[in-house]
Amino acid sequence: MGADVYEEGESIVLVPSLEECVITKAEGALRETLQELLTGQQDQDERLQRRYETLRVFLEEFKCDRLRGAYEPFLLQGQRVCFFLRLQDGELHVTMEVKP
Repeated sequence: MGADVYEEGESIVLVPSLEECVITKAEGALRETLQELLTGQQDQDERLQRRYETLRVFLEEFKCDRLRGAYEPFLLQGQRVCFFLRLQDGELHVTMEVKP
């Protein structure tokens, strides 16, 4: 995962930009995670499966237009937006933070 998609503790952090929405970032991270799972890095399987499931649920539950409308004004002001995704007991928790 790149600098705009990373793990922090139990959360996956997605950092959208004006060029790539948060959904595009999540789709890319999902593809990368699936590729890692398919290459059989067994020592990381549990972590990769958790990441894959979190991203999959996020993509099923959220739509780009609704999310983009919530964070794009901050990006236009030059602020940094981070989405923290965490799957706990099968329930997705999403937090958006705006940083100067």
